[in-house]
Amino acid sequence: GTVFFGTGDGLYALDASNGKQKWPHYNAKAGVVTSPSVIGNVVYFGSGDQKVYALDTTTGEPLTSIWGTGRKAGRVVGGDFVSNMVASGDGLYFVSADQALRCVSASSATPRWAVRINSASASATPTVAGENLYLTAGDLIYCFRAQNGQTRYTMNIGSESASGVGVDDEGNAYVVNGDRMLVAVSPRGRPLWKTPPQLEHEAISAPTVSGNTIIVGTVLGGVY
Repeated sequence: GTVFFGTGDGLYALDASNGKQKWPHYNAKAGVVTSPSVIGNVVYFGSGDQKVYALDTTTGEPLTSIWGTGRKAGRVVGGDFVSNMVASGDGLYFVSADQALRCVSASSATPRWAVRINSASASATPTVAGENLYLTAGDLIYCFRAQNGQTRYTMNIGSESASGVGVDDEGNAYVVNGDRMLVAVSPRGRPLWKTPPQLEHEAISAPTVSGNTIIVGTVLGGVY
């Protein structure tokens, strides 16, 4: 396997078995500002020049044609990145500095849709689960149709969100708010629990669902 990571000078690829570089790092002059996302044999990342770049995972060379090449490599897709980028199917999903949740087609390098988020704090990484895409912003959790950006529901979670969203196999969503409450939301956008449990310490990760167990990492190293 391959481990991809970005730095201020570009993208690196390491062999997971021995830690050696698989190819010379790709020099991104504006740095890498999102986590790399892989679809098939292509790794995508967002840079500080407002562009998405697409590289061949085997050679590290930029894809030609639709994603540009040479000095014109990469495509401007909608402003500065304020969240990580998530890949699912043919979609690359991220939040831009103008508080818009955006989807770019990986196969055509063109925007598919954009939805303005009514909050100045929409910086959490989107979560894609099945046909839905989830995002927290301010004291709200949003659920959209990943294909077209149509809003399925919006629900108030009581206070400013403090984590990303975790989703179980039934479509229930879980998020921690600023009061350290673990809030559960049904697929219809309604609260699942009358009294949400409160964590002892602040969350540092999105909830992870494993069977009937919800796991949350906290600032003091605890796992709940």
